[in-house]
Amino acid sequence: MNNNSTTEYKAVILSRYCGKYRPADEKTATALKTSSDIMLDLRPMAEFTPDEISAYLATMGYSIGFDGETPVWLLKTDDLKQIE
Repeated sequence: MNNNSTTEYKAVILSRYCGKYRPADEKTATALKTSSDIMLDLRPMAEFTPDEISAYLATMGYSIGFDGETPVWLLKTDDLKQIE
């Protein structure tokens, strides 16, 4: 498998995972996750780095908030349970 195929494979996994959540703001967030939390959630599927996850979420319009001193992604559960 070449590097491009690996990149596409990982993008598919991340996009499917993010289908469970929508971007949120501080008022609408129902889940707060660090990139490391997401990395651990996805570990059974593929190996990601926190930087890969951060880059993907940032480009997809997800916002960063803080849980105490820790930066977290502001997510809200998709009530429709649909994957784009």
